[in-house]
Amino acid sequence: MSLSSDYCVVCEAHAESMGRHSLINVFDAVHCTSFPSQLPKCCLVSRVHGDPGEYEGNLRFLASSSEEDVVPPLPDVKIVVEDGVKPSAFMVFELAGLPLPREGFYTFALELGTDRVAECEIFVGQVPSEE
Repeated sequence: MSLSSDYCVVCEAHAESMGRHSLINVFDAVHCTSFPSQLPKCCLVSRVHGDPGEYEGNLRFLASSSEEDVVPPLPDVKIVVEDGVKPSAFMVFELAGLPLPREGFYTFALELGTDRVAECEIFVGQVPSEE
């Protein structure tokens, strides 16, 4: 059994109404005035498809250049792929206070064992402070 990602994005907020999902302010870059810094709040939104059933995995936040965890792996994730025309699971992870130790690329990775099912990369850059 395997899963594949339809999409994986980072946004400021997520809302759902009548089975429809709204992603608010999707982004792939963060600008900080100094380091270390922090990402106060965001949502990682992903949809995966594959064989129906329950899967267990984990969500990681990595420094892309080294593949090292910026924070310890987040709690285990249970993924339930519902049966249907295209069996899939929609997931929203609300995250707060993620550390940004330095400028560069960071990756959110959803993994099942050693298989990376979904990933999303953001760039964190420094901008001059407004004084």
